[in-house]
Amino acid sequence: MAKLELLTMKIFIFGVLVSMFAAAKADEKLLIRSHPMTVKEGQSFKLVCDLHIESMSNLLKNALVWKHNNEKLTFNERVEGEFNETYKVNTTIAIKPTVYTSELEILKVSPSNDGNYTCESHKKVSNNFQVFNKAVTDIVVLQDIGELVLTVGTTEITAKNSGKSVNIPETGQKFVCRTRGSNPKPIIHFYLDGKDMKNEWEPADISSYVRVTSGAKSGVRSHSSELVAEGKVLIKKSNKVRSLSCTAEMEGSAFKVKTVTANISFAFDPQFTCKNKSAILNDRYVTLECEVEANPPITKHAWRYGDVSVLEPNNETVEYTQSEEVVDGVHRVTLTIDKVLKRHFNTTFFLEVETEDNKVHTHPVRLTEKQWSSASSRQYQEFLFTALLTLTAKILTN
Repeated sequence: MAKLELLTMKIFIFGVLVSMFAAAKADEKLLIRSHPMTVKEGQSFKLVCDLHIESMSNLLKNALVWKHNNEKLTFNERVEGEFNETYKVNTTIAIKPTVYTSELEILKVSPSNDGNYTCESHKKVSNNFQVFNKAVTDIVVLQDIGELVLTVGTTEITAKNSGKSVNIPETGQKFVCRTRGSNPKPIIHFYLDGKDMKNEWEPADISSYVRVTSGAKSGVRSHSSELVAEGKVLIKKSNKVRSLSCTAEMEGSAFKVKTVTANISFAFDPQFTCKNKSAILNDRYVTLECEVEANPPITKHAWRYGDVSVLEPNNETVEYTQSEEVVDGVHRVTLTIDKVLKRHFNTTFFLEVETEDNKVHTHPVRLTEKQWSSASSRQYQEFLFTALLTLTAKILTN
């Protein structure tokens, strides 16, 4: 009999343990109905947490708590419509089946609401509530790009001055594209003359690499993409302007692609190509010629004779006449000497040009005296005699 009573007691205890375990497993059913989601800044969204309870008798032993990034938001005491400026909480109870529901509403989403949300079920044990189970979901707050900045050297290009012209040194230049305020991190691309610098340019055309960094400070996200390019490979020395663009695109189609552009070209000092001339005394209409190109572009030029006189553009004198023609950024400048005098051989002419950066550059052009041989002298005398006879014949004919 004693053995039978002992066996009966063991079966009873086992049954109680099984019942307790089953009840515990029933209480473990905790779900957040909203799946991981994205929401635009300024909108609102709801998270619904359901706690499935074995029976109404266990209801008073449970409570639900919301946390955001592991910080407690509200301890729900089943008060209808608990809220503050950011969150609003409502609770409902369904009888069959017994479901204890807590609905968390974020009234107006801001970047600070980004992150994970945890719904915890707290069970009352010895007059104290302890965490019994939890469910977690993630919310991504989509935030549009607040600002897109393309930095070329020390020059910043934004939407306000997109298309600005920038000169870069022959040694090359680092380009940095930076966004502020976006979430998630945008996709940043560089384009040169409409071609993706990362995928479409051949290594022989451009040598570069792209480095992407990102960070957040005081709730303001910033992302940047840095391009380091070897300018000598990127753009050959010329006045040709190249279009360098930076685009920032958010994943999906929630926001429009943003683009800023800089018109870049290499800066180089004026390149002079001049022709020295030789003449003899009293020669007429002897022309000195120069071709000049520069970046920044040339704004004005002048001819200087030694250290004394300067012949400005469109300033003709009895002694000098000048002209200028510009083709594809190349300035063709001439100075015509009406009559060569002895003093023209004793000094040097200088072509003086000024560029957009207010720098002045000069280049010498020399006029040398041609030495005549006796044979040349006789030829010249014969030429003059023939010309004189021709002129006399015309006069007599008339």
